[in-house]
Amino acid sequence: MRIQLCTCACALFVLAAAAPAAAQFNAPTPPAPGEDYRVEIGAMFWSPSPELAINTNDLGPIGNEVDFVQEFGIEDKRFTEFRFTLKPARKHKLRVQYVPISYEQDAVLERTVVFGGRTFTVGLPAAADVEWKFWRFGYEWDFFSATGGFLGIIAELKYNEVHAEIASPIGTEIGEANAPIPGFGLIARGYFTENLSVTGEFTGFKVIDSLTERFDGTFWDFDIGATYNLGRNLGVQGGYRSLDVDYAADEDVARLKMKGFYFGGLVRF
Repeated sequence: MRIQLCTCACALFVLAAAAPAAAQFNAPTPPAPGEDYRVEIGAMFWSPSPELAINTNDLGPIGNEVDFVQEFGIEDKRFTEFRFTLKPARKHKLRVQYVPISYEQDAVLERTVVFGGRTFTVGLPAAADVEWKFWRFGYEWDFFSATGGFLGIIAELKYNEVHAEIASPIGTEIGEANAPIPGFGLIARGYFTENLSVTGEFTGFKVIDSLTERFDGTFWDFDIGATYNLGRNLGVQGGYRSLDVDYAADEDVARLKMKGFYFGGLVRF
């Protein structure tokens, strides 16, 4: 995790340095085509590699969860991520993101697993169903904004709805959890030409154990991508995103990681 944080910090530093440098060589008055909007709507096709370790009714140490990827052979899958940004003023943005993640896989168990207090033995046919609905509601303030880019801070709420199910001839066990987690971080964007920009953002939060007895966890979200603007109203985007969630909520424990590349488009008004 320390290496990942250093990588994120270095990426944001490079973008932060690029933004004011680019601003020195651009006209200070008109905004870049990709910044001249009030509403921005995007859809990204994300192909992450998953890590899904989940258990329910188990407050034991991390590591006792069921590894759904390993036990059921879950493979990479493409999902659609929806993004919405309202920009009422040059330095202020309201942001919403939604990613519905779901996996279904049948398998004959090669080892005994315990989920929700039920034991599923070796050789038993079973079906896994994992759903993770991930929402982000945030506010962004770009404290530095120029033609060549901007630097900003982000405050947001990350809302997670997780549903995990194992069904077999001996019965079905279901685990569900809703985990609202605040997040804080930085965002930087630099324009290398009038139509080409690179953006990096990093948000995260760690719940302090002493503050609550019902919830403990960490959340890290890193996103870096490039956007090419086809004029003021259209843009194409590609990048890499990493989500890392580790929580214990009531009687549910989960370690969820999604990392991979995405591409998509943006429409602005």
